Amino acid sequence: MKKQLPAIFLSIAAILAVIFAYQLYSSKALKVSGSGTANSLVDVAKSGSMESEEIEEKIVSIRIAAVGDIMVHDAELNSARSGDSKIGYTYDFKPFFTEVKPIIESADLAIGNLETTISGEDKKYTGYPMFNSPDSLLDALKWAGFDLLSTSNNHCLDRREYGLAATIDNLDKRGLLHTGTFKEEKDRDNILIVDVKGIKIAVLAYTYGTNGIPIKNPYQVNLLDIDTMLADVGRAREKEPDIIIACLHFGDEYVRQPNDFQKEITEKMLHAGVDIVLGSHPHVVQPAEMVSPTSDDANRKDKFVIYSMGNFISDQRGNYKDIGVITNLYIEKNFNTKEVSIYNYEFIPTWVQKYTSNKKKAYRILPMPTAIKNYEDKKDKLVTPDNYLYMKKMNEELLAHLKSMPPT
Repeated sequence: MKKQLPAIFLSIAAILAVIFAYQLYSSKALKVSGSGTANSLVDVAKSGSMESEEIEEKIVSIRIAAVGDIMVHDAELNSARSGDSKIGYTYDFKPFFTEVKPIIESADLAIGNLETTISGEDKKYTGYPMFNSPDSLLDALKWAGFDLLSTSNNHCLDRREYGLAATIDNLDKRGLLHTGTFKEEKDRDNILIVDVKGIKIAVLAYTYGTNGIPIKNPYQVNLLDIDTMLADVGRAREKEPDIIIACLHFGDEYVRQPNDFQKEITEKMLHAGVDIVLGSHPHVVQPAEMVSPTSDDANRKDKFVIYSMGNFISDQRGNYKDIGVITNLYIEKNFNTKEVSIYNYEFIPTWVQKYTSNKKKAYRILPMPTAIKNYEDKKDKLVTPDNYLYMKKMNEELLAHLKSMPPT
């Protein structure tokens, strides 16, 4: 019997080695080049999605999850705050994101629009009209599964140059990728490239303005200047990415259809080689569409556009301002043919529920299809009958609205 023990140990060791190799293969590592991170390699502890690669066929599929505006108004600050003036205050935003965490963290790449600064307590935490949020907001976003945040929007200079730099530093400390605002010109000149399971994704971000606050150095904030944008797309294409994403902060606030400027600048970006346009700023959801390539496009792939994803988290209420959408984009790459395509997309409507907990207002983002089912199955006591009816109506209406782009 003793002579058999080494063979048994060898068998156990072989099994453990296989398990370790599988876990190493399944976990996601985002390889990053260009600006947007303090590290050259960011490991994100996410399991591989159901659309994982099939090595034999040299085909890889990934899911990108994108959301709209991440804002912290004064009422949200009060909700997240605990403690008092004697012992000091702490802020916990994780409950805001608990219900959407499974969707966000299971994505291969999760993107959002950070529409606030993270400038430190000494600059005073405030909501509208000049945003500055605690750095624990970033901890909550990281915890929820976000990988990359666009920082180019009309509130990025709410604490001037100091706040812009502090926000970047705080993102870097947490290993959160970012683009759109920059501390140095060399950072702005480096195109952010994220390698997700061998699929190289270039990410650009631009805003229409900064609410009239002067930009000290032109490189600090990417503005919607079409000549600059087209030059950036050209430089991105030189890096030979598989996909180029442009996060565009534009449009008319609270208007549910894109304006002519949005359509015009989007068309030019797609023509130049951008594959995906993710819109923000209107604070309401605007339609989405797949765009077929024209004969003179820079690439011959079908492209995806959503003009606005609405508010992901905010204290804005009513008239569709408390509604947002998680946009799931499915990308596939054939490593034999080098072909890359957006082979599917889907929308998950969200609602920011505002309710009372421990005698104060609380917030949580609810993925409406799941929340509706949980109510029907009597699994969520925080959803009232009125909440349920509202979500049923909004879920159906929003899905129809997303398809409402008039034919061109």
